[in-house]
Amino acid sequence: MSHNPTYSLALSEGEIGRYRFMAQVARQTEAEQWVKAGFVPGANVADIGCGPGLVLAELADVIGTSGSVVGIDRGAAEIQTVLKLISDQGLTNASAREATAWDTGIEAGSIDVVNLRHVLAHNTAENQRRILAHALDLLRPGGSLYAVDVDLTTSRTDPPSEILSEMNSRYLAHLFDSGRDPSVGPKLGSLASSVGFCEVQRFADIVIPPPPVLAGVRPAAWAARQAMIDSGHATADDVDRWDRALTTFANTAVTENRAAFIASFMVIARKPAANSS
Repeated sequence: MSHNPTYSLALSEGEIGRYRFMAQVARQTEAEQWVKAGFVPGANVADIGCGPGLVLAELADVIGTSGSVVGIDRGAAEIQTVLKLISDQGLTNASAREATAWDTGIEAGSIDVVNLRHVLAHNTAENQRRILAHALDLLRPGGSLYAVDVDLTTSRTDPPSEILSEMNSRYLAHLFDSGRDPSVGPKLGSLASSVGFCEVQRFADIVIPPPPVLAGVRPAAWAARQAMIDSGHATADDVDRWDRALTTFANTAVTENRAAFIASFMVIARKPAANSS
């Protein structure tokens, strides 16, 4: 087993569309938590594991030109996508660079809020701890961590689909068998506490994409199809079956009022103040 398994979700236009939807939902539904975490005008933010940068763009708008946000991702394609997005949108308060989540190159004590969104599920327990400890080091005293992750073991569709449930189960096995934890969401609070964060606040929500979105956005497991083939958790025939089932699901999402349910968990945690014992 690799100590640093590669990221399983291949970047594509479809995957960028999924990230775009997630970013829009996050800004709308987590607005209160964003303010509590410190995503406010003038904040200095590190978006670690920023992917193609859709949430980074939302954060850049929230913090305004008096603040700054730096995106970090270990994927070269993701960083190139972020840099193009920054350029296309004229985000003068945003930047991005390629680095690991546990060695970002950001100056210690320089950040007001670390954003860690859907990162820990894709890392081993050892690297989860390294990432969180590094986030703590980056923050100024009293700064905050905003972590969001999933519990994919609870994902469901209505009406249920045996084939799509199988795809999700194979994806879960692919992650678990490589030492990663796609059920990490409910554990975010204790993980943050274990490296020295304090004042931990926990939140949870169920994301229910509207049927028109389901007609155009495929789940994360689909983006991992090649990784699952490479790891022996799927075959090309499996992928063909999943493709047909997803196409049927999309084509009937609106007319049959289909639904998907995705559990999302959020934590706000503070770095102890400088005078804390």
